This record gives sequence, structure tokens and C-alpha cells, in this order.
Amino acid sequence: MVAQETIPTTFALLVDSSQSMWRNMEFVRTAAARLTAYLRPKDRVLVAPFSRQLRAVTGPTQDRQTINEAVDAINAQGGTAMRDSMVEISGRFEGVEGRRVIVLITDAYDEHSESSLAQAVAS
Repeated sequence: MVAQETIPTTFALLVDSSQSMWRNMEFVRTAAARLTAYLRPKDRVLVAPFSRQLRAVTGPTQDRQTINEAVDAINAQGGTAMRDSMVEISGRFEGVEGRRVIVLITDAYDEHSESSLAQAVAS
């Protein structure tokens, strides 16, 4: 017997908000709006901007307007610690049921992380 099952997913939208991203913020807003358009009823999103550390995290929420407003409020400034932010956001998934996905939007420039790429991926 085969049954199709929908498993709720919690997405962490990890957005690079360092100074090097200021030219890409419109792309970030468009990408976030696309993601919210495909959310299923039980899916939730954390909006997590980062530069040298995680900034104020919104969610987890299912409310598309809240998600889009949180992304719209992101201002690009400061340096980048992408790998450290990946490690830190993974801790926000503790106790979350279903799938857990980190969607990383970045220009991949990382100047301040102490974590290695292997540590970030493992976390």
C-alpha cells in the first residue's frame, strides 16, 4: 500500500544582510515572495537576517505578510559571518517536527566566521 503524505516543513530563510548585499536586496525580496507563494498550509518560515551575527529572527510563522514584511525590513550593513550564522540558526530547529530546511541567500563572501564549512554543513 502506498500513500502520499504531506510533511510540514519549517524553512529558515537565512538572509545575508551585510554591506556587500545592498545591491541585491531587491532580488532577496523577490526570492522571499516566491518562497511564500509555495508554502503549504502547515509549513512555517523563520526569517533570519545576518551579518557578523544573527539579527532579530521573525517566526516561525505561516503568515505570508509577516514573512514579506520581515524581509522588507532588512537593511544591508556590516561584515559577514555566514558559516557562523548557519551554525547558529540550526539551533533554532530544536523541537521542530517535520522537515527542516535552511534557505541561504548570500553573495558567499564570508570574512568573519570562526566555523569551518564542514562545521556549518554538519550542524
